[in-house]
Amino acid sequence: RVRTLAEASNEEDGRGDGRFRFRADGFLTYMVRNRVGTALAIGAGRVPPGRIDDILETGDRALGGPTARAHGLFLRRVEYDDHDGPVDVPWPGLDRRGEGLDG
Repeated sequence: RVRTLAEASNEEDGRGDGRFRFRADGFLTYMVRNRVGTALAIGAGRVPPGRIDDILETGDRALGGPTARAHGLFLRRVEYDDHDGPVDVPWPGLDRRGEGLDG
């Protein structure tokens, strides 16, 4: 299957924690965890940044970093073309934008 990744971003929250966000027309098994693992490996200097092009061109998953653990990974929002707006997934401790309620 082919999935289109429309957006991928990473930001730090000032407390030493990072947040990855992905938006796509669907997700394959381990798709997000593989991308996060590769991004972390690049940040740690274990995988060269140019390797992403090689992974996308060849489809060889072995060229990337390890699969990231699922710890902290959650689905925040689902959007359907035939729906009047996004369907927010309720998650304790998060507001409607997925931001922490504890500050």
